[in-house]
Amino acid sequence: MYKFKIIRLLLIISISFFYSVEIVAENCFAQLPEEAWQKISKREANYPENIDLARKSFEKYLYKYENFDGEIDEGLIKIIDYTKKPFLMTLGMAKEDVDFFFRILKYGYAGYQYFGGDEKFESVKNKIIEEINQTSIFSRLTTNSFSDILLKHLSFIQDGHFGIDGEGVVREYVYYTTNEYDFFKDKEGYYTWLEDGKYYLVSINGGNYRDYLKLSLNNRGEVVFRIGMVAEKENHPVKIQISLTSVHNEKRDISLDLVREDRSYHKEKTPYNVFRKQDIPIIEHQTASATPANRDKLEQFAQEASQFKDEEYIVFDLRGNSGGADIYASDWVKNYTGISPGEGLVESTLVTNTANQLLENSFKKIYDMKITELEPEYQKLFMPTKSGWTEIKYHKNKLIENDGLVIALIDNGVASAGESFVKYLKQLSNVIFIGTNTAGVLHFANMGMCNLPNSKIEVF
Repeated sequence: MYKFKIIRLLLIISISFFYSVEIVAENCFAQLPEEAWQKISKREANYPENIDLARKSFEKYLYKYENFDGEIDEGLIKIIDYTKKPFLMTLGMAKEDVDFFFRILKYGYAGYQYFGGDEKFESVKNKIIEEINQTSIFSRLTTNSFSDILLKHLSFIQDGHFGIDGEGVVREYVYYTTNEYDFFKDKEGYYTWLEDGKYYLVSINGGNYRDYLKLSLNNRGEVVFRIGMVAEKENHPVKIQISLTSVHNEKRDISLDLVREDRSYHKEKTPYNVFRKQDIPIIEHQTASATPANRDKLEQFAQEASQFKDEEYIVFDLRGNSGGADIYASDWVKNYTGISPGEGLVESTLVTNTANQLLENSFKKIYDMKITELEPEYQKLFMPTKSGWTEIKYHKNKLIENDGLVIALIDNGVASAGESFVKYLKQLSNVIFIGTNTAGVLHFANMGMCNLPNSKIEVF
């Protein structure tokens, strides 16, 4: 039977006790800047001192259900493979969909209390109905307008697994940078070369430049510093002003455009591909989505990890890995090192009838699998409880020794189970991460979905 790890509508608050990296082949990195060595050689674990306090702090984010009388019958919580949405809706139909959606949120969304609970959601619901009334003409409004109203008012839910009608609501942050100037460091400070000589960096935007200097690699493979920043995703460049002074005290102010990182390299999602370059294995892993077409490759990916345990170097290309099932990442680390990684989180799972049905909908649609196909230990995750939540559990990360050097390439396209893989790899010694911030989609885990009954809009 196909084994598949699933943690339904899991509410996750990650605790920062990731391990930094330590390099075995020290001589190979003798030319690295001090800042690089600090990042690579530092190794620590920040566990909470009081586990009971951590559990109690977490518990405040779990909605306390008095009863489940308001739940919608599971037979009405449907997902439709292909639906042509109606062009127009009556005011009554729209209000029915709003009521349906907010009952789904209360009883089926693990982030309900985290994002404000009854007080916040009731207020937003009233605002949505008010705008529907104002927008409608002759008690009618278009389905697209209805969808836009929902997206507008529910954008306070900053959850990468949450969306309406195919549109996510989370604000995306990406890395902006420029390769126009490479900076180096000596005892006098950070410098670059202009046409008339050596110039030292004085300030950026009139202030401290240290937060803008990021370790990078130039086209010659040299470790350099480049100007960069993480900011909310926009289509236009970020403009900054840098101030320089030469060794002869000549001043120079330069305006720069920082542009968004380019992820156009990944046009296809590769479950698993491996090739060698200069005898170094390069492993491509851009999706863990366990669709029927991907499962064999993902199983192969996890099983073949043991083949790399004696490699001196491994390069992982995780860029664009938007997630799926994190069992493959966990199994890869286990088969590579002989030790299963820790989860590194405090967790509880929402197990109401609504939550179960929402997850079952997505399970069927995305993976073409039924709950009865799960291993028995995973089927137990669907057992409702009196509180609506499973017991709060605390899982530590582990510290796993690793002789080889693993280099992992990451970017803003790494999300969900892709980020789980980053978390697991961080528990190994001798790992370097190269790239930019990941997407930030681990607070709330697996996705449930259904169609609203009148508009046929899919909510997930």
